[in-house]
Amino acid sequence: MNKTKSLLNPLLSFVLIAGIIFFLSATAHSQIKYNVQVDLNEKALFMKCVLDGAKLYIPMEELALAIDNTVSIMDPNDYGPYFKIKGSKLALIKTGSGKDARLNVKKMGTLSSEVKIIILDGKQRTFLPFEEFVLAMGGTWKYNDATGIYGVTAGGCGACFINEQ
Repeated sequence: MNKTKSLLNPLLSFVLIAGIIFFLSATAHSQIKYNVQVDLNEKALFMKCVLDGAKLYIPMEELALAIDNTVSIMDPNDYGPYFKIKGSKLALIKTGSGKDARLNVKKMGTLSSEVKIIILDGKQRTFLPFEEFVLAMGGTWKYNDATGIYGVTAGGCGACFINEQ
């Protein structure tokens, strides 16, 4: 009887731990929402944002194209002449904007202290926190429960990193 108890305890512990890990991984995965829209001054700007738990992330690819629509994005760490990713930081390294731009880079410096890498459709993609983007624009934001869209209001900020074109 002692041998049976000694075999059951590790087995029950293993089943319990496996169940907890399964539950946590399923819960974490279900909290990620894709294709969240962000509007800037009531016009669609980003269509493929990711909501991870309570934190929203802006796709670097869409931000780069909003600044210069001619940028060719081949590498998840190369987003054209305006950005440099070093470690976990994202820096603006050039001012101005390119052809058909929605946004303009006003000053150089660290745009974000965090970049997030997410695998989507089998490709590694880079995102930056929504709140840091809003700070760079000198704007405010609100969430519309009816549409599920995040709206940013920005403009006229003299000390901002980025402004609307």
